Amino acid sequence: MTSLPENIVSDTIDFNMKDFLFDTYDCFSNQSRTLDNIKVSVHLIQNVPATKEAVLEYFHSIFYAGIKCMITDNKKKQVIFVMEESIKEIYKILSKFINENPKAWSSMISSWAFDLLGTISYDFSKLIDSKQTMKMNSALQYWMSCGISRMLVDLAVQSLQSLSTASVELCIEKLIYSVITDNPYISWLVAHVGNCFPTIVINQILSCSLKKLSKSRDVFKLSKSYQTCSLLDVLDYLSCNHFNILKKSVVEIFNKSIKDTLTKPDLSDKDIVIPYLIQLATLSPIVLEAVANSIVQIINSEMILRLFSRFENWKIQVNANIEAMTDMGKRLILNCERDGLQILSILAGTIPESEEVPLNEESNFVISVCSEILESTVEEIELCMRRADAKKNSLPFFKMLKQNLNEVIILFLSNEPYKTKMAARILSSLGFQNPNFIIAACSQILSKSRTRTHLSAFVWLVTSPTISSDKNLCANLLKDQDFFPKIVEQALRELQYTSSTANASIEQLYNNLLILLEWEYSTKVFCLRSKCISRSVFANLTSILAHLMESKNYETKNCIVKVLHLWIMMNKEYLINSLLIYKLVASVMIHLSETINNEGSFAKIKRYKLLSQIIKQISNHFQFVRILALRETFELSILNKPISYSGFVPNSIPNEQEPLLLHYNHKQGTGAILAQRHSSVFHAGIIGRGPRLSANQINSSQNYTDFTTTLLIDMIKVSSMNQFNPHDTGYHPFTSVSLLLVELVSPDVMYNGLPWPDEEFTKVTVERDLKIQRLFKDYPILWRILQLIAWYRPAVAYCSVLLRAILATQLTYNDTKKMAMAINVMSLGQFLPAPLNRIIDFIDQLKTYQVAILIKDCIWLYMQENVPSPALFPQSDCSTVAWRDMDNIIPNIRYLDILRLTLIVNMRNLGFLYRIIFYKS
Repeated sequence: MTSLPENIVSDTIDFNMKDFLFDTYDCFSNQSRTLDNIKVSVHLIQNVPATKEAVLEYFHSIFYAGIKCMITDNKKKQVIFVMEESIKEIYKILSKFINENPKAWSSMISSWAFDLLGTISYDFSKLIDSKQTMKMNSALQYWMSCGISRMLVDLAVQSLQSLSTASVELCIEKLIYSVITDNPYISWLVAHVGNCFPTIVINQILSCSLKKLSKSRDVFKLSKSYQTCSLLDVLDYLSCNHFNILKKSVVEIFNKSIKDTLTKPDLSDKDIVIPYLIQLATLSPIVLEAVANSIVQIINSEMILRLFSRFENWKIQVNANIEAMTDMGKRLILNCERDGLQILSILAGTIPESEEVPLNEESNFVISVCSEILESTVEEIELCMRRADAKKNSLPFFKMLKQNLNEVIILFLSNEPYKTKMAARILSSLGFQNPNFIIAACSQILSKSRTRTHLSAFVWLVTSPTISSDKNLCANLLKDQDFFPKIVEQALRELQYTSSTANASIEQLYNNLLILLEWEYSTKVFCLRSKCISRSVFANLTSILAHLMESKNYETKNCIVKVLHLWIMMNKEYLINSLLIYKLVASVMIHLSETINNEGSFAKIKRYKLLSQIIKQISNHFQFVRILALRETFELSILNKPISYSGFVPNSIPNEQEPLLLHYNHKQGTGAILAQRHSSVFHAGIIGRGPRLSANQINSSQNYTDFTTTLLIDMIKVSSMNQFNPHDTGYHPFTSVSLLLVELVSPDVMYNGLPWPDEEFTKVTVERDLKIQRLFKDYPILWRILQLIAWYRPAVAYCSVLLRAILATQLTYNDTKKMAMAINVMSLGQFLPAPLNRIIDFIDQLKTYQVAILIKDCIWLYMQENVPSPALFPQSDCSTVAWRDMDNIIPNIRYLDILRLTLIVNMRNLGFLYRIIFYKS
């Protein structure tokens, strides 16, 4: 600052005081003396403390005159320039005072600046904004663009920054009270100060307006107050950068009021806090967002029951009634942008699941109020969504619903029935606008619903757009609006991209489909009489079968099989293409294999019944399914690993380094390998896999093997028999079984005919016979299949090649047991007449050469002369089993003589059989 004039000295203070007082009558009457007079004022304020107020009042008039001149008379640019120079000088002096001695000057200058800004705003705001429509940003921009007002604001902020926190709170509280009481035009200053002290300003705005409201006791006057609107504009402005502070302040006020209300019921001042916050939230979307977020974090259903005990005090304190509070709550929820659904969920949590639970009067009142709020809110949602102009609706709650559909689904899947019903109504309203909302939501609900309540609401939700008083119209609409197939399709597609919890979700999806199919099958659910669930399964059958074939979870496959079984039982008239039939049969047979290997005995039988019924139902409608199912069963029994069905396991391949091929070849022997020697295909082992299987490598018990074999045999019977016409004489059910068996077991198509060649001819077919013999050894189930075919004559005639191979190879190996089994099959198939069919009774007691004589000279020669042709087996009209009258067939005497001589040689042991066999002679 420039030095004072030389004539101003300490002994002339009285003269300067008179001079100062003379010039203050008109601060700009003599502009040349203004700067000198300011310097005189500074000298006085530094040396005479009693003149501080007078000097500041003088500065007040200078600033006021400068603002007035700028606003009312902008044409006098020269005058404005002189005034700005004077005001800048004052600004520098006061700023220096604040920096050099803040304790002495900060409080005084801040109060002076706030008073001056308040006066300026009150006097000139109406001139600037006569209609009071200027927004907060515009007001701030206007006042801060004025150099004089900007200097005043800067002085005020500098002063506040030099004060303690308590002093700052006191100054800001005074400023906010001036806005509330008589000067709402200074709200722009509060907003600017709030940018510098956001926490203090936001806390003081909430607390000061609450204190003011506690005196009037009418919370609904808030909406009519211009002062309140000004403060809300400040909060909206500050929340752009300080929303977390606003939310924290709301939480603090809320927590304090709750704590005091619950611990000290006589505190009537605290009863107004919750109505105040709710009403404040209805006036400002920003405050609403903060309040809603705070409610979701703090309040639960139990706390609501405790808070509503103060409702009578609320009515007394704020002059409110239940209808007004209900309407206020509804408007608050509908204007929420984020937490509206959470608030609905909290209110719904107060409603008990059962009406039979006894409640006191206070709890009943709380439930009735919450129910009314919820019902009115949901009704308003339904009404707005179903209007013709619903898409133009700009309520924040509707926008939130469309953007956060998952939150509605979470509410739907709640364990509380009331929440489920409420969410279903909301989703139905969304679906009225756009059906894609229903498809997107229901696809997740179908895979996540865990109770029948959820499924009931799911059915209502999907069928609600088509509900009509006319039942026929309803059924037609259900067929036209085919939501179910699309829902199932999207649910299956979404589960393909889920995480490790996919197995549980897929299993739940099929469990829910099964329940829905059961409801449809019962015909008790009217909405499902159009068979929409069955049509959805049919439409997505390809995806369902893919899940059955590709899923690695066994329980999931069981659920899918149950769905397929019930669907096939319900919809026998469905026509599906051949590709789907093939996939269905293949999937069922693959699952049958896993069932046999994984399940226990009881569960295995239960699962097998479902699978066999599926095959039976399909094969009854499609003839080619029998061959397909039989082939799959044979491949499962023969071409699959023989672990479960034969008792043998292959040797494990060692992880060691593979030796040279030459070493492998040496293990097979040193002799030359000729084309006609059995060593060419039937040697000691397989190259790279070690020696062939041995009989002592047993993996499972005999009981287990017999049990699984019985199931497979039964599956063959199911696949072969015609359920609709079992006495069809034109159809031999096991002919295809025998032909398929020969196709899969015999490695060569040549010499597979019915005639038996000369015994010497077996040397030509030795490799094929050895291959057949080995298959029967490794897969004992083949004997059971062969015995089954023998019962259903004349099908076993087509298996002559297998019986020839077994007898020919066993003659070399002298395996009496296997030869007895083959002769038993021939006897069941009525190939051998009496007494040749009795050889099985004593073959195990004969010597080896005697057995060879009987096989070659009796059985083989007889079969060579008597070809086992199916034409020899006449069939009656009432049975599918042909019967050959063996009593009239007498074998050649030479076969009988050989048998007779063999028995005579063994008369000591077989004498009793001689009389029985040759009783006629």
